[in-house]
Amino acid sequence: RDFADLSQTISRYTGGLGFSLQARTRFDADQTPLPLLTVTGKSLSRHENQLFDLLNELFLEVSFSNLNRLKQLALEYRAALEAMVVQGGHRLAMSLASRKLTPAAGINEDWSGIHQLRFIKTITADLSQERLEALSDRLDSLQRRMSRRNGIDIAAIGSAAAVETALGRLR
Repeated sequence: RDFADLSQTISRYTGGLGFSLQARTRFDADQTPLPLLTVTGKSLSRHENQLFDLLNELFLEVSFSNLNRLKQLALEYRAALEAMVVQGGHRLAMSLASRKLTPAAGINEDWSGIHQLRFIKTITADLSQERLEALSDRLDSLQRRMSRRNGIDIAAIGSAAAVETALGRLR
């Protein structure tokens, strides 16, 4: 589906969708990091089916085969990260300084700090057809691994009836 149609559908039926990566520290003795992909969405109860259809489309049916769009998204992401340096330089400095404190802090720096910016700059330095095809294949592989049901924990917030309906849809 094209970006404009998808954006309009998200605005029409939801109060927002989100995807984020983060690492937390487990409470066990060795402080093993717990990497998390968090998928969020909110809607009115009457739009619950549309919300879950959108989450399914974006998370489980996603395709990275449109290489022109993939190139555009990679460059937009790079620009956003570069802009983040001006707006959040102090946060980036703290993240970089604390990256050795815990394994989770190191992962978070890699995923959302200066190291992420450096990584994306490396990727976007060469967006030839061959490199885009390789990136597309790698993203498809990651999406398949991350969407396996055995590693998914679900939380739903709302009225009792809405939560029961949501959990029934998610099982």
